[in-house]
Amino acid sequence: MVTTPEKANEPTFVRFAPNDIYAGLARNNADVAANEAKGIVNVRNILYKPTGTVFLDTFIANLHQYGYQLHGFHAQRLGVDERELSATLHVLTGMYYREFVESYFLPIIEDLYNIYPKHMKWISETLGFRSYSGFYRYGVRHGKKKWFRYGFNYEYEQRMKKKPVEPSL
Repeated sequence: MVTTPEKANEPTFVRFAPNDIYAGLARNNADVAANEAKGIVNVRNILYKPTGTVFLDTFIANLHQYGYQLHGFHAQRLGVDERELSATLHVLTGMYYREFVESYFLPIIEDLYNIYPKHMKWISETLGFRSYSGFYRYGVRHGKKKWFRYGFNYEYEQRMKKKPVEPSL
């Protein structure tokens, strides 16, 4: 809602963008403590800023906890219908479910990629993608083919040589 001089006393409606909510990754315990002191929430070492909207904060916590799922999954977790979830997200963010979730996960994946470029299979599993091929299609759809330059074969070869040490968040 845009305020005009005549309507300056009316409250404004805030829409939240994914970049306004995502706060980065916690790399160590000091990071977590410093961010929690600022009011930033930590779920599985992925940080987000609370919006003050109970519904949206609960939805974001569920995204961090359960990852990239179909909207029916998250709707059920929130106790609402799929259409209600999508409509509520549209009101709060200006984006429907799929657009919001994809926009929200892009910077998270980018940050994880910058730390663990050779562990894309682990990143896809950590963020709840059902398969590596689905995660690959997601990356290609968003013009992030560079994420997969080491490819699945690198990880397979490493597993065949020895059991790799999985990165942790």
